[in-house]
Amino acid sequence: MATAGIFIPVIFGSITRNPPLECGPNRWLRNTCLTNPKNVVHQYRNVSQPAECCALCFVQHASDCKSWSHWQITTSGCPMCSIYSSIAPAHTGNESICTSGADGPVPKPNAPRPYPDRRPPGEPCMDCPNIVFALTDDQDVMLGGWTPMLKTQNLVSFRGANLTGYRIHTPICCPSRSETVSGRYFHNIKSSLALPPPKGVVYGAANQHVNGSLYVNQSFGVYLRSRKGYAVGMFGKSDFQTYEGFDRWFQGAYVGYGNNWEDDEAPGGVYHANASEYSTDLLLRKTTEWLRQLRVRKSSRPIFVYFAPHCPHVPATPSLKYSNACKDVVAPRQPNYNWTTSLFHQNIALQPPLTSVDAYNIDTLARARCQCLLSVDDAYAQLLNEMAATEQAQSTQSPTTPQRQTYWFISSDHGYNLGNHRLPSNKMQPYEHSIKPPFLAMGPG
Repeated sequence: MATAGIFIPVIFGSITRNPPLECGPNRWLRNTCLTNPKNVVHQYRNVSQPAECCALCFVQHASDCKSWSHWQITTSGCPMCSIYSSIAPAHTGNESICTSGADGPVPKPNAPRPYPDRRPPGEPCMDCPNIVFALTDDQDVMLGGWTPMLKTQNLVSFRGANLTGYRIHTPICCPSRSETVSGRYFHNIKSSLALPPPKGVVYGAANQHVNGSLYVNQSFGVYLRSRKGYAVGMFGKSDFQTYEGFDRWFQGAYVGYGNNWEDDEAPGGVYHANASEYSTDLLLRKTTEWLRQLRVRKSSRPIFVYFAPHCPHVPATPSLKYSNACKDVVAPRQPNYNWTTSLFHQNIALQPPLTSVDAYNIDTLARARCQCLLSVDDAYAQLLNEMAATEQAQSTQSPTTPQRQTYWFISSDHGYNLGNHRLPSNKMQPYEHSIKPPFLAMGPG
């Protein structure tokens, strides 16, 4: 590519921009990501040079392009071009993977995003194992939530330990996950703010009942990184009110196609998934890219993978390839299905009987949950293969050190409810089907 400026007169019908906008290197904003997720005009893949991205902006999208960013996610190697209909109110100025341009003045950089953890890790522990912690959302073991996981049962459940007595403390997403990450019971992390706040009070409400400031720099990721030198990757739903302790951060609570994900390798920290990218498959791909990147770097650090698909949380949107699966699945009619009594507390005692429409919707949700979990089952099986390849690569890097093996822990933040006690869905009540998720453990030996 020539280094001289490329001048492109842009026509708006009979109107020409004057002076013509320059798409040459002397007008580029280097190491700068302009991002405006709400004003994306188009996003192109395999755009090899910044000049091409600039030309797409001011020629192909002459009527609505105000700024552009040419960027490359280092783990995928696919150069991208984002076209925006406005100039973002702020930008990141420390992104070596970005080159940008704008039809107007660019604002000052915004504050550094809170992810990933930029502090240097500790000395790598040479005899520590790799760890994979997989955590789904709303997956039960009493209402059919474990039935679709046939590959995982064959690969993990029958070769490891199934903790049938495992219970979680609080059957709500954020408190449960925050308890897991911090190692504390709810009363040690709960917020003192009201949820919602009292009428007329101007301070913010509690963030899902949890005060994350109580365990800043005290999560498991921080300790693994600082004390044992682990490379810690986060892929999926966090919802635990802290960012510290992660080398790689790809976060979002989505189930279905598309959406915008927090991504420390994307411009502005946001990855704009396209309409063909299914959430669980995308998480697997991002996890795989990171693991392979570590192998290419010949990293000596032990690895911790936090893999957290949002499935089967509502709307439990399945992948298209499983949209016709689980045809015979319905919610189990257990003795407490559509049943309550005045002896229960008020929230349950006053529940009206389920109607035929309620029953249909409950069964439809049960079927979607099953379909959604089939993709999670696939992802676990593929992740097992990827970790095996990672172990093999680690063993060839230093023949004198013990070969790293991997411990697997597979669970969910809590169970669920499907018509039990006349509750059509959700969790929150501390009944057995809501506080008893799966928990599998597998390791060497």
